Parts: sequence; C-alpha cells; structure tokens
Amino acid sequence: MKQPDDLETLRQTSPAIEEYQQLLNRLASLAQSLSTERELMAIYRALRKFSSMSAPCTGLVITIYHPEKCGREAVYFWNEDKEEVPSEVPLIPVGNGLAGQAIKTGKTVVCDDFVGASKNRPLMWIGPQEPETLRPALIVPMAIMGRVIGTVEIQNNAGETYKLEHVTAIEMAANLAAGAIESVRLLEQEREQELRLQQSQKMEAIGTLAGGVAHDFNNLLTVILGNTELAVKKLTADNPLRPRLAEVEKAARRAAILTRQLLAFSRRQQLERRNIKLNDVIAEIMKLVNRIIGEDVEVNVKAGPKLSTIFADPAQIEQVIMNLAVNARDAMPEGGQLTIETRNLTLDESYQRQYPYVQPGNYVELRVSDTGCGMDAETKARLFEPFFTTKEVGRGTGLGLSMVYGIVKQHDGHLNVYSELGFGTTFKIFLPVVESEADLEIAPAPAPVRRGTETILVAEDEDGLRELANDVLTQLGYTVLLAKNGEEAIQTYQDNREDIDLLLLDVMMPRMGGPEAYDRIRQANGAVPLIFMTGYSSEAVHNRFLKQNISIGDGDMEIIQKPYNIDGLGRKIREVLDTQPTA
Repeated sequence: MKQPDDLETLRQTSPAIEEYQQLLNRLASLAQSLSTERELMAIYRALRKFSSMSAPCTGLVITIYHPEKCGREAVYFWNEDKEEVPSEVPLIPVGNGLAGQAIKTGKTVVCDDFVGASKNRPLMWIGPQEPETLRPALIVPMAIMGRVIGTVEIQNNAGETYKLEHVTAIEMAANLAAGAIESVRLLEQEREQELRLQQSQKMEAIGTLAGGVAHDFNNLLTVILGNTELAVKKLTADNPLRPRLAEVEKAARRAAILTRQLLAFSRRQQLERRNIKLNDVIAEIMKLVNRIIGEDVEVNVKAGPKLSTIFADPAQIEQVIMNLAVNARDAMPEGGQLTIETRNLTLDESYQRQYPYVQPGNYVELRVSDTGCGMDAETKARLFEPFFTTKEVGRGTGLGLSMVYGIVKQHDGHLNVYSELGFGTTFKIFLPVVESEADLEIAPAPAPVRRGTETILVAEDEDGLRELANDVLTQLGYTVLLAKNGEEAIQTYQDNREDIDLLLLDVMMPRMGGPEAYDRIRQANGAVPLIFMTGYSSEAVHNRFLKQNISIGDGDMEIIQKPYNIDGLGRKIREVLDTQPTA
C-alpha cells in the first residue's frame, strides 16, 4: 500500500495528468470565487470528475450534513455516467453506519464490502439494484477546520479495493469542495438576511405612512362621531333625523375600524394586554369563524395541551385568527380544509441563526393552514403590504394580512408563511410566553358620566376637535380654556395657573406638541394632572418623550384614544380629577 507522498507517482502515471491538474485548480478557485447557489452544481461535477479519475469509481453520492437535525441530505447522485440531482430526498438519519462513522469521527471510512457491512442498516443505493458481487466503498468526510459539513461516498461495482493513494486524493478534493460549498452557503445566508432586512425596512416605511394617515383620519372621525352623539342627545326618540344620524355613526365606526387596522400594521394602536390562554381565545371565536367560513370548508382545531400563558390583547388576537380564517376561505373557493393548531415551542440559537431578528426563548405557536390554491413567490413578497390584494375590486381592502403583521409585531412576536401554488398555505405565528398564570379579569361595566365644576385647559390644533371638546365639557359643567398649539397652551397656563385643574393636550400639534408643552409647564410649576389625546398608542407617546429627553412619572399621564366618544371623554376626565389629592 502506498504512502501519502506517493501521490506524485500517481500523477506521473496518470494518462490524464493535465486534466487532473485542471480539476484540482478548478476546485481550489471555486472555493474563492463562487457567488450563487447554482454554482454548487459546478462543485459537485468537478468533485465527481476528480473522484472518477483518481480512484476506482462507478458511483458517487454527495451529502450535506445538518447537525441541528441530526441528519444528512443527499444533494448529488452519479452512477455509471448517469447524473441525478435529487429534488425530494428525505433527510437520512446519522446513525452508526459507514457514513455516520465518517461524520462523527471526521475520518475516512474504507470498506471492502459495502453491501455486507450495510446489512440491517439504512442504505442509499447508487446503482439501480443491489449487486451480487462485492462493492468496495470509500466514505470521505468534507470538513472545514475540523467541522464536518458533508460526505463524499464512492462505490466501486468492479470489486477493486481502495488504496491509500486513493484515500489521500479524495480527502484533498473533498476538503477543497467543502470550502467552496461553505462559501456558497454563507453567501446565500448573507443574501437572505439582506433581503429580510430590506423587507423589514420597507414595511417600517409603509407603517410610518399608514400610521400618519390613520392619525389624521382619527381626528376627522372624532369630530364626526362626537357631533353625531351630541346631536342625537338633543333629539326626541321619534325624531325622523335619528335614523339618519344612526347611519352616519355606523359608517364612522366602520371607518374607525379601518384606521385601527392601519394603526395595527404600523404598531401604533392602543393595546389592552393581559395574561390570557390562547386556547380560550380560539374556543371563544370559533362559532363566529364557522359561521363566516361556510359549510364547504371543514374546520379542524387542534388545541395543544397545557398551553402556556401569553401577554396579549384578546380582541386583537381574535382579529388575527379571523383575518387568517377569511384569507384561507378565499383561497378555497371550491371548499377544503382549514386547520388551526396551537402548541408550546422553544426557539433556540439555531433558529435565531436562520432568523436573526427572533429572540430565543419559549413561545406559543398558532398555526393556521389551508388546502387552498397557495401563492407564488411574488405574492408572498408583498403579502403584508397594506392595500395589496389579489381579490377583485369590491371584495377586500388589502388590510387584513397587514393588520395581522402589525398585531403580531406589536405583541413582540413574529410570523412565517409557507405556501406553494396548488399546495395551500400555512401561517405560523409565535407569541412569547409569560411566567404569570393570572386569570383574565372581567372588565366592569362603564360608570355613568358625572358632571364637574373644575377648569380644564384644552390644547388641540384641529378646529373641529377643539370646538367639540369645548361643547362636551361645557355641557358637563366644566370651565374650558382653549389653545391652538403647545405655545398657546403654555401661555394660557401661565395666565391662569391658579385656576386650572387639568390639562387636556393633543400629542401632535404645530409649533409645539403636547409632550413638549407639558414638559415646559411641569418644569416651571411642578406636576399637573394631565390627559393626552392621541390616535397612537401609549407606547408611541412614551417613545416620543424618550426621543426628546422628556421625563415623566408613571402616575402623571393618562391617554384617551381617538376617535373617542363623548361619554368616554367625560368618564376619563372625572376619573383623573377624582384621584387628585385634596388641597
């Protein structure tokens, strides 16, 4: 048997020494110049050609090792001049067979009888059928810095055994190929992360736009709803205008739902989060889901046992389920199956390597699958964009899935979509688990609106909203001072500081916003009872304070969400005033 340094003798006696050297150079250059996934085929072919020239070889298999799955994937077959690139080959478990030994030890395995050694073990045949003669085999690990990334498995139907010079040559080629394969894989990972980052930035930009539109629209809806409520209160029950105003109110509330969807997408809506069980939310909404889905779609619910608690707004989670169910129904016009599943799940560091924006930890998974038409790559790329829809005009706003995206992100979760044309779609939503198992508390009935005699400073740049607040509060008995922006609010407060009991400030105003105005007032006069009016969430308001280096105590600020109703405004004001210490 020859020693490794006898490889030069092999080169000198080879009838194809020039091509042999070219193949070596090709493998080495591929390791440094590859840039696309398709060039992996060039590596596989070069490795196969090199192997067939430098060792007895009538069949070859190249596999890639996936340590996180404890298996290997066959990526290339060759048998007696016939090449095959597997499209669907199940993951092969890494056991104690020949390939398993090579992967676990990182050392080449030489076997004079591959057939005999593989009896009663998982076996991957290269040839069309099991041979009757001996089949020598050479299984070489492909390794980088001692880390095995795959194997090159050579078989020889002719029965010629493998010698040390064969081993040395194939090991050298296998390690060169490993470097090239790893380069391609790393480049592909970088590209995927870059694309995910670009998509995330695009969605953030669209979210900012959507949030701004929703904020302005909420101002208009507050004026419409508030004045409608005031008008209805002044009409008798039999007045013919009441039904007309009821229709106005109904339309405005439907518009308010659309703005909440936009705010959900932009993650700026107000959430009422609490500790909940996802299975309970699903059970509560299933009657409505079944009614909306229709009889031609079979709905299956597979609730995971002992599901952990999540910190979430149950109404928003219901919206997620409903939108995914409606989306699934539309993908199955001729009927099909809708499956809703839940389970506890731990996402580890290996998952984070694939999705860097995901924090490892314990999650509850909500999986919604359908057997519908599926989606192509172009549709999936735009799936969560607001106003994007594949439905005909009049059948959808294109906000449903964008709202799902926003709600999940606002709950510190994330989602993946798996879909293929003709094979249905699966949405996987992961929501982080909380430690507390506190039960959901039932919200008390709204308290009646009580009147007051205090003085309230209202700062609002929208004329309609300012006049509405003045009318509502005056009718409730309060004295109202009005300002059009933050600067006017400061001046009005300085002129009437002894009389003012409460500040009611809009967050977004020209010249100076509510947070800046309050900070100036507080620095000069100490803490003052405060309510902010906003179309954004409390988190967004707090973030505005942080960005402008404005500090505020936890008990100093209350928020009322636009569009608010007049009774809700009256209750919130009374609640804040009643919690103030008496002089």
